[in-house]
Amino acid sequence: MALILLAQIVCSAPVLRWSKRFGGDIDSSPVLSDDRKTLYLGSYDHILYALDTATGSVRWKYTAGLEYYIIDRSTPVLSKDGHVIYAASMVGAGNGNLYAIRAIDGVPLWNVTLNAEGGMLLAPPAVGAEGDVLYTAGQDGKVYAVHAGSGKLEWTAQCGAREINGRPAVSRDGRSIYVGSMDANLYALDRSGKLQWSHATGDGIPTSATVSASGDLVYFSSNDGYLYAVHAADGQLRWKYLAPEDRELPGPPIHAFTQPILSRDGRAVIAGNGMGEAGDGRVFWLDAHNGTALHRSHKVGSLSATPALSRQGGEVYIGSDAFFTDELYAFSTVDGSTLWSYKIDTLPTEVVGSVAVDGDGGLYFGNAAGVLFALDI
Repeated sequence: MALILLAQIVCSAPVLRWSKRFGGDIDSSPVLSDDRKTLYLGSYDHILYALDTATGSVRWKYTAGLEYYIIDRSTPVLSKDGHVIYAASMVGAGNGNLYAIRAIDGVPLWNVTLNAEGGMLLAPPAVGAEGDVLYTAGQDGKVYAVHAGSGKLEWTAQCGAREINGRPAVSRDGRSIYVGSMDANLYALDRSGKLQWSHATGDGIPTSATVSASGDLVYFSSNDGYLYAVHAADGQLRWKYLAPEDRELPGPPIHAFTQPILSRDGRAVIAGNGMGEAGDGRVFWLDAHNGTALHRSHKVGSLSATPALSRQGGEVYIGSDAFFTDELYAFSTVDGSTLWSYKIDTLPTEVVGSVAVDGDGGLYFGNAAGVLFALDI
């Protein structure tokens, strides 16, 4: 009886706790505080919000004025101790700003203007392994290292001449930083900004890379349709995977994978597929060691969000972005089966940001209509 009841609870549809509409699209991913009582979110209305997770009420909000835009697609990040939140922005028509804001009350601590020539700063910041350095990147192809305590620029590194849209990935030991560029290369830098190696693909790399727990492999996707695993030491190819639908096509692939994540045990790479024009994506589970397909979900709408794992690792959450017919899905990591789906009815419905998972049955995500949803499962 207990096992039957558990199955019913896991597979039952989620319940809406609250929803809140903002003044612009929500393309970034919400971020939870360490105590899971506060949710931080950037919106197209150019405001960074801190919300009460229980009610959705605004604890504080921060804006730097109309010329300084808290970047719409830039997911904020918390400091290692959870006391400071960092967010990227664009300034006017060119340069980008990086902000440090006190997490408890929204008081600004510092901001620094980075000379992202030729375009706005887009990449969300990443916190270094020891918490003392932030890494971000711009449309000028530069990677920036900034002191987390003062905002002082420590170094810049040029990684090609095209834009870098994904958050830099930092190895667990902090010795390497990986960025994908729309010039079709993945770049590896050391902690001083010196280039270690680059790996070329067939098209631009639009998302962030993911580093294995052991630090020996780096996983990433490219617009050429492949999901890649390369050796962290030298960038040599370990394996690459193309979805079966694209292998059967006579022309170039029309799908692309989302940013990959790893299963809790590190044995599987998980990524959505269908970022291209086909709009018939799935979620794939691949063997992290050799790239063999383990299982996949049924076809859903186009997928561009990074998948999110439940705290226990048994479920994967991802929203679709088919514009009018979108849902949030929960898939089993055991076999890829659908556990439940939640239909989104606020137009436009698409979800491009990842889901924040609080571990107590709460899920938080936004959509293109500027609505933030809090669900209980």
